[in-house]
Amino acid sequence: MRMEQGIIFDLENVLLTIDIDENAKNRLVYDFLRERKYLFHPDDLKGKTPLEFAASLSCWHEHDGEILEQEIGKFERKVMLEAKCDSSATGVLSMLSLRYRLVVLSRSRGDGIVKALGNAGIRQFFDFIVPGEKWVGHPSRTVGLELAMEKYPEISKEQWCYVGAPPSREAAVQCGLRFYAFGEPPLEELEDLMDIML
Repeated sequence: MRMEQGIIFDLENVLLTIDIDENAKNRLVYDFLRERKYLFHPDDLKGKTPLEFAASLSCWHEHDGEILEQEIGKFERKVMLEAKCDSSATGVLSMLSLRYRLVVLSRSRGDGIVKALGNAGIRQFFDFIVPGEKWVGHPSRTVGLELAMEKYPEISKEQWCYVGAPPSREAAVQCGLRFYAFGEPPLEELEDLMDIML
């Protein structure tokens, strides 16, 4: 029987191995900015990456900002759909889902997450997904975690834990959550969760 406890998982590089080529992403943005006449020469970037330059633009012509976001979304979605899942994930998540509410926290946009989880064969184990557009770029680093927990008010903060990539530790500490860094002892592999959580 499922207890009133929950686990929040980082999607990227915990559940799915995702390799976003930042150079290719920046090339896509740079080409877009040149085509639309926001840039004319690489020196116009003034030391910023094309992504940083685009984020700093305060004025877009017509719907260019939205169009660029869509192009970036397509790029990220393609990468997401090629993501690989650890071979032990199905068994581990199957067991955990019997006792815990399982939530996915992703930096990626929502339209690719469900399909990526489905392609990996693990979508059915998750109760809720917090996509990147809900929290990435927000001034508070804890917003994604807070959205995950707000969905299940019956679970107290003490009964949640966060399984994330090591850089996520700071957000977990700020939010007051137990944190297990994936790839570091005691959680070197996904299977180690069986010893920790069951």
